[in-house]
Amino acid sequence: MTLDERAYSCTDCGKTFKRKGTLTQHRLIHTGERPFACALCQVRFTTNKYRDNLTGEKPHVCSTCGKGFSEAGSLKRHLRTHTGEKPYVCHHCGKNYNDSGNLQRHIRTHTGEKPYHCSECGRNFREKISLVHHREVVHTDHPHRCAHCIKSFVSESKLESHMQTRHPPNDPLKKPHVCSECGRGFSEAGSLKRHVRIHTGEKPYVCPRCGKDFTQSGLLQRHMRTHTGETPYHCLMCGMKFRHTISLKQHHLKNHKGETLGPVRMHQGPLPCPHCGEKFSTKALLKDHLQKTHNSRVHCPQCDKTFSTKGSLLVHQRKHTGERPYLCPQCGKSFSLTGSLKLHLRIHAGEKPYCCTYCDKSFTSKSHCILHLRIHTGEKPYQCLDCGRRFRDGNVLKNHRRTHTGEKPFQCHVCDKAFAQWSSLKKHQDTHRLTQPVSIPRLPNPYLPPNQHVPYPYPSQTQW
Repeated sequence: MTLDERAYSCTDCGKTFKRKGTLTQHRLIHTGERPFACALCQVRFTTNKYRDNLTGEKPHVCSTCGKGFSEAGSLKRHLRTHTGEKPYVCHHCGKNYNDSGNLQRHIRTHTGEKPYHCSECGRNFREKISLVHHREVVHTDHPHRCAHCIKSFVSESKLESHMQTRHPPNDPLKKPHVCSECGRGFSEAGSLKRHVRIHTGEKPYVCPRCGKDFTQSGLLQRHMRTHTGETPYHCLMCGMKFRHTISLKQHHLKNHKGETLGPVRMHQGPLPCPHCGEKFSTKALLKDHLQKTHNSRVHCPQCDKTFSTKGSLLVHQRKHTGERPYLCPQCGKSFSLTGSLKLHLRIHAGEKPYCCTYCDKSFTSKSHCILHLRIHTGEKPYQCLDCGRRFRDGNVLKNHRRTHTGEKPFQCHVCDKAFAQWSSLKKHQDTHRLTQPVSIPRLPNPYLPPNQHVPYPYPSQTQW
């Protein structure tokens, strides 16, 4: 007997369950029975879980962000937002999900299954919320029906409120395009088409860089900025640039609250090509033009890496020479880039201008904020071409690639033993208990000038 044949089905909404006890508990939603009472105030609940949660106690705490949960299972699901783990895989298309319920809803887009059955008219629905909405607007005694969509209301005042928000007097179309799943009306067919994708799960817009798909072209365009680095939104007060309007608004509220100029402005100034004068609307388009049309790149004589400008080459060569001309006036730490010094100074000032749009965390650098955001979105744009494994951080992918190539660029100056990771070399050198300066090349030895030594311990990666 298959799992589907053993399933217990609810006669009210059509939902199926593996166990009879789960169905019995679910039926309480329809009957209204509340068998579990609070010992303090006698408020009643459908399950003892809700009753026990009444105290507000949340003993299960996330070690990453400190958020508390009343149940261990809720904490386990929450942790996946930090780890990016998506253990539930669709056997039709291979797409991964962090929650079994999301996977089940997605699978219905392949099978066409509509398990939620209306006992009044026999119509079936893919989503439970669609069935609930259908029953409310079609099979509930709401005498005040809207003349422009399928919704109806228990009172005339609620109908009037609906008319003002959904079908205002200055709207000649009265939102004639109605969703057959949930009854929501739209003034344009295109808006309805985009909305229907919420029910079907269709995501026709695919990122050419990492393969991630989206329901709307605008969402894809915003995602593409994570690859191109484009920051089209400028703060009119301080000139700081942002990738998204929400990040700019948060910055303005935090740093320029009460000032008169508005925070949001799309960068409109054309960007001219320094070679031919042609103008472009974004940095990404200009960069693409430079690479395709003016491929006059300069080469590093030490590692053969190429650059579009001499200035970029000079900055790069500091990695080989060890030159760090930018000095922190507060602690004396030196840096090879002005941008690195600027980020470092924020540590002294306590400034964290880059805010996460999902939680309250803020960061000193944009790159750290981007990496953190990928914990929430689950995005892993960097893929290993050898094994297909994906990573949130390009540096982690670079380290991972050495497991395939066998490259070990970090060599011990004392015993010549080589390592794939700098951290492994550092641990190894602790065994020598060195006190004199040693050579710990950041790049393979042939890339460094002869007889160059870097003091131990090696400076952190963030200083590059």
